[in-house]
Amino acid sequence: MHRKLGGKKAEAETGTGTAVVFTHGPVRCSKATSVFDKITITEAELQAVSDAIAICSEIAPKNSEIWVYTDSQMALQRLNAKSNANSRLFDDIRQNLVNLRQNQCQIRIQ
Repeated sequence: MHRKLGGKKAEAETGTGTAVVFTHGPVRCSKATSVFDKITITEAELQAVSDAIAICSEIAPKNSEIWVYTDSQMALQRLNAKSNANSRLFDDIRQNLVNLRQNQCQIRIQ
Protein backbone atom coordinates (compact mmCIF):
# COMPACT_ATOMS: atom_id res chain seq x y z
CA MET A 1 0.00 0.00 0.00
CA HIS A 2 1.24 3.44 -0.82
CA ARG A 3 0.31 6.60 1.02
CA LYS A 4 1.22 9.83 -0.71
CA LEU A 5 1.38 13.11 1.10
CA GLY A 6 2.60 16.46 -0.04
CA GLY A 7 3.55 19.40 2.08
CA LYS A 8 3.60 22.88 0.67
CA LYS A 9 3.99 26.40 1.96
CA ALA A 10 1.12 28.63 0.89
CA GLU A 11 1.17 32.40 1.03
CA ALA A 12 -2.01 34.43 1.22
CA GLU A 13 -2.74 38.02 2.05
CA THR A 14 -3.21 37.02 5.67
CA GLY A 15 0.20 35.38 6.12
CA THR A 16 1.87 32.02 5.69
CA GLY A 17 0.35 28.59 5.97
CA THR A 18 0.94 24.95 5.19
CA ALA A 19 -1.20 22.34 3.50
CA VAL A 20 -1.08 18.55 3.62
CA VAL A 21 -3.14 16.15 1.51
CA PHE A 22 -3.44 12.42 2.26
CA THR A 23 -4.87 10.12 -0.40
CA HIS A 24 -5.27 6.37 -0.61
CA GLY A 25 -8.01 5.05 -2.83
CA PRO A 26 -11.26 6.61 -1.65
CA VAL A 27 -9.70 7.81 1.62
CA ARG A 28 -8.80 11.49 1.60
CA CYS A 29 -7.65 13.70 4.42
CA SER A 30 -6.33 17.22 4.29
CA LYS A 31 -5.05 19.74 6.76
CA ALA A 32 -4.36 23.42 6.30
CA THR A 33 -2.57 25.35 9.01
CA SER A 34 -1.86 29.03 9.46
CA VAL A 35 1.61 29.60 10.81
CA PHE A 36 3.35 32.61 12.23
CA ASP A 37 4.08 35.43 9.80
CA LYS A 38 7.73 35.52 10.82
CA ILE A 39 8.73 31.95 10.06
CA THR A 40 10.90 31.08 7.10
CA ILE A 41 9.87 29.12 4.05
CA THR A 42 11.99 26.23 5.33
CA GLU A 43 10.24 26.28 8.71
CA ALA A 44 6.84 26.25 6.95
CA GLU A 45 7.95 23.27 4.82
CA LEU A 46 9.15 21.45 7.95
CA GLN A 47 5.81 22.12 9.64
CA ALA A 48 4.02 20.61 6.62
CA VAL A 49 6.28 17.53 6.77
CA SER A 50 5.56 17.22 10.50
CA ASP A 51 1.80 17.50 9.85
CA ALA A 52 2.02 14.83 7.13
CA ILE A 53 3.86 12.41 9.40
CA ALA A 54 1.40 13.09 12.23
CA ILE A 55 -1.59 12.31 9.96
CA CYS A 56 0.03 9.05 8.88
CA SER A 57 0.83 8.17 12.47
CA GLU A 58 -2.87 8.48 13.28
CA ILE A 59 -4.55 6.83 10.28
CA ALA A 60 -2.09 4.67 8.32
CA PRO A 61 -2.72 0.94 8.75
CA LYS A 62 0.06 -1.45 9.77
CA ASN A 63 2.63 -2.38 7.14
CA SER A 64 1.95 0.74 5.06
CA GLU A 65 4.48 2.24 2.72
CA ILE A 66 4.34 6.00 3.16
CA TRP A 67 5.85 8.70 0.97
CA VAL A 68 6.11 12.33 2.06
CA TYR A 69 7.12 14.79 -0.63
CA THR A 70 8.56 18.26 -0.26
CA ASP A 71 10.18 20.48 -2.87
CA SER A 72 12.43 22.08 -0.24
CA GLN A 73 15.99 20.76 -0.31
CA MET A 74 16.75 22.92 2.74
CA ALA A 75 13.95 21.23 4.71
CA LEU A 76 15.36 17.82 3.78
CA GLN A 77 18.84 18.92 4.88
CA ARG A 78 17.46 20.20 8.19
CA LEU A 79 15.67 16.88 8.78
CA ASN A 80 19.03 15.11 8.46
CA ALA A 81 20.99 17.60 10.59
CA LYS A 82 22.24 16.56 14.03
CA SER A 83 21.73 20.07 15.47
CA ASN A 84 17.92 19.75 15.78
CA ALA A 85 18.07 17.94 19.11
CA ASN A 86 16.22 20.55 21.19
CA SER A 87 13.46 21.55 18.78
CA ARG A 88 9.84 20.71 19.68
CA LEU A 89 9.01 20.33 15.97
CA PHE A 90 11.79 17.78 15.49
CA ASP A 91 10.78 15.99 18.70
CA ASP A 92 7.24 15.65 17.28
CA ILE A 93 8.60 14.33 13.98
CA ARG A 94 10.83 11.80 15.75
CA GLN A 95 8.01 10.54 17.99
CA ASN A 96 5.62 10.09 15.07
CA LEU A 97 8.31 8.25 13.10
CA VAL A 98 8.80 5.90 16.08
CA ASN A 99 5.03 5.28 16.17
CA LEU A 100 4.98 4.46 12.45
CA ARG A 101 7.95 2.11 12.72
CA GLN A 102 6.27 0.31 15.62
CA ASN A 103 3.39 -0.35 13.21
CA GLN A 104 5.88 -1.83 10.71
CA CYS A 105 5.35 1.11 8.36
CA GLN A 106 8.04 2.17 5.94
CA ILE A 107 8.31 5.91 5.44
CA ARG A 108 10.27 7.86 2.86
CA ILE A 109 10.67 11.61 2.91
CA GLN A 110 11.88 13.17 -0.30
